[in-house]
Amino acid sequence: MIKLFGHREMIPLIVIFAVGGLGLWVGANQGVTEVIDAIAVILFALALLLAVVSAVAYRSKFLARRRANMWLDDKSTQPSTLPGEKVSEMRVLMGEEAFKDALGVLSQEVSERHVTLHKILAEGDYAKASAELHTLFGIYAGYGFEELKHLARALQDSCDAKLTPPAKSLQYFDELSSELLHKIERYRAETMA
Repeated sequence: MIKLFGHREMIPLIVIFAVGGLGLWVGANQGVTEVIDAIAVILFALALLLAVVSAVAYRSKFLARRRANMWLDDKSTQPSTLPGEKVSEMRVLMGEEAFKDALGVLSQEVSERHVTLHKILAEGDYAKASAELHTLFGIYAGYGFEELKHLARALQDSCDAKLTPPAKSLQYFDELSSELLHKIERYRAETMA
């Protein structure tokens, strides 16, 4: 449902289900039938479900954009303002030196996995490509890079279906990853100085 409709397009559906369910429920309470009462409850429940799903999806999309923008915004690479809530938590828990080392490992791992992914896709081995994308999904999720996490999952779904991932999606995935790695390297260089 979320993929078919944007958040604004879902509002009329929610209102229609809610009003229809409420109207049927009022009609049923006037003594029409118990079947209409059951239909009214179902429509009203659907309206509530659509409202909750829409709100959760909107919040998730908002947080993902905010986190990605914090990392990709040029102003955010100053050492004093490390972007991302999850990354900031990791920095505090690990300490500055261990955190810089972890970012170095992250950069190396992600770079190697992207190269491997392209080789595997060129060979047409969708099972191995799916495994690589699953690993990248986990890496990005672990550091809180939501947009990259979601892209990795979408590309993995293509490979699971034995379909070649769309070239534009793969290119966008590589570009976002490259930008992130560039930001990480700049952050590490600035904090080491």
